[in-house]
Amino acid sequence: MRRSGQRGAVLLLLCLALIVSSGVVLRQTLAEHRHSVRYTAPGMRLLAARDELIAYAVSYADHYGLSGAGPGHLPCPNTQLPDGSRSSESPDPPCGGEPLALGRLPRQSGSDAAQRVTVFQRGTYDANNAIWYAVSAAFVNNPAAQVNPATEATLTLDAREQVVAVLIDPGAPFAGRAGRPSLQPAAYLEAENADGDTVFANLSGDEGNDRVLPLSRAQLMPLVRRRVAAYILDWLSQWSQSQCGAEGLCFPPAGDEDGYCRADLSEGRLPLLADDCEAAGLLEQELNEAGIAYERHWFVRNGWPAWVDYAVDPLCVSGAAACEVLVDDTLSGGPLQIRVLPARPMAENL
Repeated sequence: MRRSGQRGAVLLLLCLALIVSSGVVLRQTLAEHRHSVRYTAPGMRLLAARDELIAYAVSYADHYGLSGAGPGHLPCPNTQLPDGSRSSESPDPPCGGEPLALGRLPRQSGSDAAQRVTVFQRGTYDANNAIWYAVSAAFVNNPAAQVNPATEATLTLDAREQVVAVLIDPGAPFAGRAGRPSLQPAAYLEAENADGDTVFANLSGDEGNDRVLPLSRAQLMPLVRRRVAAYILDWLSQWSQSQCGAEGLCFPPAGDEDGYCRADLSEGRLPLLADDCEAAGLLEQELNEAGIAYERHWFVRNGWPAWVDYAVDPLCVSGAAACEVLVDDTLSGGPLQIRVLPARPMAENL
């Protein structure tokens, strides 16, 4: 019994030793992880904020409806001094009067009524922790700003052009600079980032400690084009179901340069309004349900009709064949190509 008890005590001591040593290793690992997180956190939160900005811009019409600014638009900066209240953390429109708008990134933006709220910056949001944000006026959510494939971005970062927006982590006060909290960019940003023009730079050494992440036109617009293409597919699907009783049984003829449907036209623009076609145009049901005028629809206001080529096979207009819609967006810098063709047999699709 005594030997058994001694063996049990030895095993217990070994277990305790293992637990203690494991605890030491765990504490060391956690300390190294905390150090790593502290080192990488600024870059991680800038990347997360940029992802949220892209998602917000691409889904803009889902937030604000048909008469909103439309896909591709970004929020205005927050020009208030964050104090913990909701009123000091939101965008401050309008902001499209200058080549760019500069302020803090809003903590969040969106439509509570539609239950679509985008949180751009999570965690602590106050005067000293908020990310700074500059956005090209051509892309702000001012309905007067047209965002389509021809829209040019005005910002530059480290000689990189066509930058739609920049996100800036200002870091700790640089070189003994005081004056925080403040509404003035110069209390947080250095050199080119604080002078209010469209040129920005990542800074290091004696220049400053601003870390700047761009959102480029090349990153944003392909995703916006895909979202617009998805809207068009949905409009065609709804039209087919409402006019033919089932999806894919018939489709509208093409439209002219002004978006009016022409019964004898198989290639042209999207048929947005009926005119001389018997059936309704693609947008008319939406416009009637929303009670807004044609020219107020985001697709029309942003000039998207000129960026979509539409072609439909006569068999798909007459309903003589089950048809499918194909989208081609491979024409660099050109319009979306929407083609409605008789559906291929299943074997051809394999």
